[in-house]
Amino acid sequence: MLFTNSVGEYVHHACNDNRGEPNKNIGDAFLIVWRQPEAGAGGLRDGSSADKSKVCDGALTAFRRCVREIASSQTLQLVTDVPAIHSKFGQHQYKTKIGFGLHYGWSVEGPVGTPAKIDCSYLSPEVKISDRLEAATKIYCCNILLSGQFYDLLSDHMRVGLRLIDHITLKGGTRPLRVYACDRCNLWLKMNPKLLRVYGAGGAYEHFSRVFHEGIDDFIRGVWPRARDRLEAALDFCPEDVPTKLLLKRMEELSSDPHALLQAPEGWKGYHESEV
Repeated sequence: MLFTNSVGEYVHHACNDNRGEPNKNIGDAFLIVWRQPEAGAGGLRDGSSADKSKVCDGALTAFRRCVREIASSQTLQLVTDVPAIHSKFGQHQYKTKIGFGLHYGWSVEGPVGTPAKIDCSYLSPEVKISDRLEAATKIYCCNILLSGQFYDLLSDHMRVGLRLIDHITLKGGTRPLRVYACDRCNLWLKMNPKLLRVYGAGGAYEHFSRVFHEGIDDFIRGVWPRARDRLEAALDFCPEDVPTKLLLKRMEELSSDPHALLQAPEGWKGYHESEV
């Protein structure tokens, strides 16, 4: 409880400071809501594009802050400095990592419960998308994942350091979803030390991001031989990047002839089914 509440303190403060509203604490998971600031006709919140961008910018700012503060927290280091943690992860090897899923959509807000126990709840299939993205942070090994709908509403300067990593349908769904990762605060993203010395931190990431972007663009368009070449080149810069490895694995699994030259399956639409 002490550990979860300590994490919750960072999350709640960062979100409150950026106009987010902590709604539910479910075990070690938190539901945070950002509302549109104005109500339109019929009481529906439907602000301008600038209002929507402000909301999304604030949400991403809050979660980036959460990742940084939790990773560097002296309090959490003390809380986890116990024999049980050491025996499982090694002496001083454990590091607290947290995952966030960000999506923009509609929901119905209202009370759920009885006079004995009542909560404010949000009912919508859109809420589930945020939940699925949060769970997928463990699959892609990225601290923050964003849907395409959320990404499209961000201000230009907030898109710096964001990377399209997949184009999928959610498990049991049919609607394609673009998935973006925030590389600016991704604790899993480790660049090749040799190339860091050659290009510097900024230059190495710029090369990695450009080559990866070319690779996933070819993946979506169905030009898989070239996509594989570009993604393998991206691994030179970031050898342990999980999104890159997952795209290469997916092409091998879906290729119409995996033993020869990679070919997108007949009728390829630019996205694939996922376990997310």
